[in-house]
Amino acid sequence: MRSRLHVKSGRRFAILGTVTTPNNKLTPILEVNGEPIFAHEIRARVSLLRTRAEASEKRELSPDERFALRPEAIQDLVDTLIMRQEALHLKLQPTEAEIDAALAAAAPKSDGTAGCRADAASEESRQETLSNMLIERLLTRWFESLHPPKSTEIREFYRRNEAAFFMPERIAASHIVLHAADGETLDDSAAIAMLEKAREEILAGADFAETAARVSSCPENGGDLGYFPRGVMVDEFDAIVFSTPVGEVTKPFHTQFGWHIVHVRDRRPEGTLPFEEVAARIAQRFLRDKQERQVSTKLLALRSKARIVELGAV
Repeated sequence: MRSRLHVKSGRRFAILGTVTTPNNKLTPILEVNGEPIFAHEIRARVSLLRTRAEASEKRELSPDERFALRPEAIQDLVDTLIMRQEALHLKLQPTEAEIDAALAAAAPKSDGTAGCRADAASEESRQETLSNMLIERLLTRWFESLHPPKSTEIREFYRRNEAAFFMPERIAASHIVLHAADGETLDDSAAIAMLEKAREEILAGADFAETAARVSSCPENGGDLGYFPRGVMVDEFDAIVFSTPVGEVTKPFHTQFGWHIVHVRDRRPEGTLPFEEVAARIAQRFLRDKQERQVSTKLLALRSKARIVELGAV
């Protein structure tokens, strides 16, 4: 028996994923303005939401929490479909050539080695690309009327929320660290000797980043740790770097992560970040909030007109 499904409205901006091409061999669970949503699509979206939630929470979700993802997954799929339908209604459909170009950009063509046809996109990939392009074009249309915040708005927000821009003392530093690989034991004497040699080279004019790339167990970004306040690193690390003058390179010291030398590049005292440093961030926040409100308003209007019919157990 068919029944109307009332999908709750709410503030939502991240409309992700696609609506799969209908397959008559599959049983549809919902119809949205005559277009089906299938059970396997709902399962796939629930799985995606669970993966993201567990990665964010750094833990497994409870059975109740996993069950609560199903309505959110259905809402996502319904929103995606009505946005796609609205884009088609507004004649925002890309040409076949534009879809081909987007597919090629996402997965560059290969030379067909060993008989592979990497340039032959599947129909599912094509439909996914089409859906994404439709939604991107619809969002662009919805955002056309939005304007960046005025400088007076940005400055007033800063004035009212100065406490939010307070920062403790921060250090900018780069490090070279030596630690044992899994299952191995670090030779402390050899590590200290290697770091002392690297330090001598740096003090004699060698580039720290190049030395880190060559010597360090963590060579990424030339050992650059960026700016950080006390409490981000382990206590032993903080004790050394926050007592080292700017421009100096520490002697080798030990923490639970191995042996280090650190170049202290800059120090910023505690205080409120200046307006000039945060103005662009505030402007982005203003614009993002406007975009989210616009999406919420537009989606609410589309949902109110949509005919959403339950065909199976939701």
